[in-house]
Amino acid sequence: MPLPRITVLISGRGSNLAALLEAEKNGSLRGIVHTVISNRADAAGLAIALAHGARINVVDHRAHADRNGFDAALAEAVDAGRPDLVVLAGFMRILGPAFVARYADRMLNIHPSLLPAYPGLHTHRRALDDGVRIHGCTVHFVTADLDHGPIVGQAVVPVLPDDDETKLAARVLAAEHRLLPAAVRAFCDGRWPIRDAIRHVNQSVVRTASSGKFITLFYGEIDPGNARVRYINAGHNYPLLRRADGGVEELREGGTPLGIFEDADYDQGEISFRPGDGLMLYSDGISEAIDTMGTEFGEERLRSLWRQRGHRPPADVIALVLEDIASFRGDAAQSDDITLVVVGSRGG
Repeated sequence: MPLPRITVLISGRGSNLAALLEAEKNGSLRGIVHTVISNRADAAGLAIALAHGARINVVDHRAHADRNGFDAALAEAVDAGRPDLVVLAGFMRILGPAFVARYADRMLNIHPSLLPAYPGLHTHRRALDDGVRIHGCTVHFVTADLDHGPIVGQAVVPVLPDDDETKLAARVLAAEHRLLPAAVRAFCDGRWPIRDAIRHVNQSVVRTASSGKFITLFYGEIDPGNARVRYINAGHNYPLLRRADGGVEELREGGTPLGIFEDADYDQGEISFRPGDGLMLYSDGISEAIDTMGTEFGEERLRSLWRQRGHRPPADVIALVLEDIASFRGDAAQSDDITLVVVGSRGG
């Protein structure tokens, strides 16, 4: 499979570009910096790109009457490189909503502060004026709101007693050179930290969902090599982890359903998943199934079935649970959809 193609936009010296190119050279970027575009013909980063063998282009903002004209010319130059990812690495122009929408969910920016603190310019000076003890940098997706897109990753540096703006800027820049290649690699690998991925999805749902609509979600990653499950539960029914000895635990860590609060944060849970353990995920149609008397099947009944029968193969467990629900319901109609997933750990 070909490596993802990356277009980098710069305005100046290109030190973050150099960090990306070095990561590509040593094989850790998992993508190819194909094209470098600057809005300034004298940007030092263009020479760095040429030395690496990347294509370069200049779209001078001064040659266009307004921002819309510049954005259209810049989009044409970006599209020529057919990028999978666009990276703003010290690109000092504000992009319009149409340009941002064109590359939605595939355009990253690196900003020299721990957003949401200090968006905009002069971040180091403002941090020093406020007397903060930590500062840093942020990689985030670009949205129409300046420096307010979903955060991909951050790097923290201390603010030392004798710091001035120059010293602090140099320390943050060194952190940028580590953070940006790591964030780009995560994009190219298709792997985001779970917490960052869920935050990004939540913010997308808030922006696009109809008023009053929300989504419950459980996301988990099973790591069989380390016998662990990492997960986030965003308002979903608590999945039930059955231990080999019959004990049952709920996977509760997470946060609110998606689409309610744009700035919602989520806690990642992690739990062991050893040979003989099993994991059950279910929808409301299971626990809220009703019999002819109006009694719910209930989560405690489901937990008891899982505890008693969870030693069987997953397909058998699913069949037994569905049979029990049908028997419990009798002639009563099923009022909600039924989703049931059972995963077992066999071990090495």
